[in-house]
Amino acid sequence: MKEKESLDSKLLELKIESLRIKREHTLTVFYQSLFIYSSFMFVAVIGFVNRYLNSSALSILLLIAILSLIVGVVPYTIMILKEEKEILKLYNELAKKIPK
Repeated sequence: MKEKESLDSKLLELKIESLRIKREHTLTVFYQSLFIYSSFMFVAVIGFVNRYLNSSALSILLLIAILSLIVGVVPYTIMILKEEKEILKLYNELAKKIPK
């Protein structure tokens, strides 16, 4: 009996650790896209203020910046929602096992 409980406990820990790894991976992608966004915004503003860029080049840089941010935010949001569902499912499974 204790072996089964220990095995269930280790399996639960592995599932949670797997979720953490996936979250950290998507968080890394998010941070990279945030850095790219910041870089494009910095270049666009400095270039436009110093008159190195015209308004069409500024618009293109801003569009690329926004698209890079979207590319980072969407996977992170999807991963967070999946993680939330998985944790809720694990919680419900554990709640059923506990006698009342």
